[in-house]
Amino acid sequence: MPLRRLRIQLAKLPAACTLHRGEVRRRKSRSEVMWCGPRQHAIVKPRPYLARRSRRAMTLSVAYFSTRIAVVALLCATTGAAPVAAQTGGPSKRYEIILAGGPSEASRSVDARGWHAEAGLARRLSNRFRAQLDLTGHTYGPVPVPPCLIQDSQRCYQELARRVVAGTASVSYQLLPVRQTGVFHGLYAVGGIGLYNSRRTATADSDCRVSGGCQGGDSYRMRLNDTQLGFNGGVGVRSLTPGSPLFAEVRLHFARRSTPANTPSNDYWLMPFSIGFRF
Repeated sequence: MPLRRLRIQLAKLPAACTLHRGEVRRRKSRSEVMWCGPRQHAIVKPRPYLARRSRRAMTLSVAYFSTRIAVVALLCATTGAAPVAAQTGGPSKRYEIILAGGPSEASRSVDARGWHAEAGLARRLSNRFRAQLDLTGHTYGPVPVPPCLIQDSQRCYQELARRVVAGTASVSYQLLPVRQTGVFHGLYAVGGIGLYNSRRTATADSDCRVSGGCQGGDSYRMRLNDTQLGFNGGVGVRSLTPGSPLFAEVRLHFARRSTPANTPSNDYWLMPFSIGFRF
């Protein structure tokens, strides 16, 4: 509305007014009309109590909706977190200590059965991925070897025992979710790389013959020590029973050849089956 027209309308208002320090104020619906001085400058502004009431209503509205949002978020966190955790692996700890052991089998030039023990530390990267560091020890008792498979310049050796110490770094991926009922929860795949130190002890008896076996006498031993790069992969079950830290896993390890090309290969395979606990 033009200012001149507004002044004309204000001049036509009733004379009922209140003087206050040279100002004339007239009350109109929902507003207060005020003009001052000889030039009759008109200013229209809202009533103070209406402004206070609007601010109070806005504050109450913000508080109301904030409370509703907080309640909904709390309900989602308490009721929805459990099903999601059950499907993706659970709100497990960020770090886990692993202790396990079980039977193991070695194969390549000499097949042998033995035992192994494992200690490790796992870190949860996400609901499905975990990084893991393991230190394992494998022991395989003396087994007969083919004639002169292991020999030196003086004799052939008839028996071989092996011990392997391996340090590996691996990553596991959760294939199936961990459920709250039933058995065999959380099938996962695991794979990694590591260093394998193999200590072999070959034994020869002076009275051993290729066809007749050993009759006693002096024994000779030759020790071989190799450190090789290797790879591993396998599958496991994160929890054998609901809520239990008991797990099972089987892996296949392969230690690469480290000998020259014109010499016998020293690569080998290890297949341990582990049953252990995660803390």
